[in-house]
Amino acid sequence: HIAQKRNMRVTMGAWLDTKHHENVEQIGLLQQAILEGLVEPTALIGNEVLLFKRMSFGALSMYLDLAKRTLPEEVAVTTAEDATVLLENPKLIDAQRHIVGMHHYPFSHGVHINDALQDFIDHYNRIKALSHGKRVVVYETGWPTSGGSVGQAVASVENFLRYHREFAAWAHENEVEAYLFQLINEPWKAQFGNPYEAHWGLRNEDGSHKLLT
Repeated sequence: HIAQKRNMRVTMGAWLDTKHHENVEQIGLLQQAILEGLVEPTALIGNEVLLFKRMSFGALSMYLDLAKRTLPEEVAVTTAEDATVLLENPKLIDAQRHIVGMHHYPFSHGVHINDALQDFIDHYNRIKALSHGKRVVVYETGWPTSGGSVGQAVASVENFLRYHREFAAWAHENEVEAYLFQLINEPWKAQFGNPYEAHWGLRNEDGSHKLLT
């Protein structure tokens, strides 16, 4: 309702984990929100569940099929998965309806900032070629402002700005729907061993704008 008052579009997802009854409940809540017109007519089922091995491809396919059976044909049914996982599991591309959802972070693959945009485009084009005319939506990409490096990829404000500007220009020119990750830092993620995981946001955890502080 807050988003509607601000004339903002919201794509809602159903979080999937190891408890079947909770997964079904999540999909039911998503279905209700879509049918009531509260969110975009896209059912985003699961987030990187294969990348983090939360479930098998067969289990994820079952939940995608559940959503496809219970939502009108015109509603897109997709998932948010890492580009490398999609390329290794092309049947997952086939299992999605109307939209293929992808994530890709050149930083996480150790790609130098000079090559980052082309690396993203290469992954996008490979998935697009396997999508059989479905629209490919980028649900996550970004670059951290701090926290070290991965291979030749360095987390810095300068690289953050360059990647976001170059990516946004490419997405606009090619009419690619994309979501940048993310609005606000999540400091709790640093506990998982990679300091840069806490620094993907445009804003600091207190809401202040990084580029203005």
